[in-house]
This record gives sequence, C-alpha cells and structure tokens, in this order.
Amino acid sequence: MLDMAVSMFFLLTFPVHFILQKKPLHFFKNTFSVLFLKKTWVGYASINKQLPALKKPVITITTLPVKLNTLPEDVLFKGDEWYASVFSIAIDIEKIKRGYKYLCY
Repeated sequence: MLDMAVSMFFLLTFPVHFILQKKPLHFFKNTFSVLFLKKTWVGYASINKQLPALKKPVITITTLPVKLNTLPEDVLFKGDEWYASVFSIAIDIEKIKRGYKYLCY
C-alpha cells in the first residue's frame, strides 16, 4: 500500500523529480515498476530464503541500490533480519527519503 501511495505521489509531483533526479527517466521507470507491482521501493540487501519474500527492491535497507552495496554479505543479512523483524511504514518512509537520490538506479 505504501509503495502505491509513494508512486502516486511521485507521479503527481513529476516536474520536481524531473529536475532533482540525475536520471529522471529511469526514476519514472522505477516508479511505474513499483506502481505495477514489479518492484518495491525498499527491500532486502542480500538474497535470503529464510526471510519473508519481497519483490526486487529499488533501494535496499542500506538506502542504496543492490549493485552499490559494498558491505560484507553477513552484515547485509543481519540488516535484512533486523528490517524484517521491526518493519514499519515509518521506517520505509525514512529509507525512501534518505535514499531519494538513488531511486533512479
């Protein structure tokens, strides 16, 4: 539900993001991917079958895209466990705000 609301907000405020994002077309590609349930805004940083399944994330719990995470796999896994255990909409909103500049990757 949050993913849909954030996607709609981004679409309604299109001109702002077109100016603020480095790659605005890729940003809107991600926005539509989330809107059409192909991706989620925030997800796990590591591949783990032990945690509840999530769609492919635009950014991870580190607020970076998967390809930019450089932390060791065990550290990413611990972060994913924490995220799964304390999930809240407020945490996702904070991650999206912090990782805003990476939403175009």
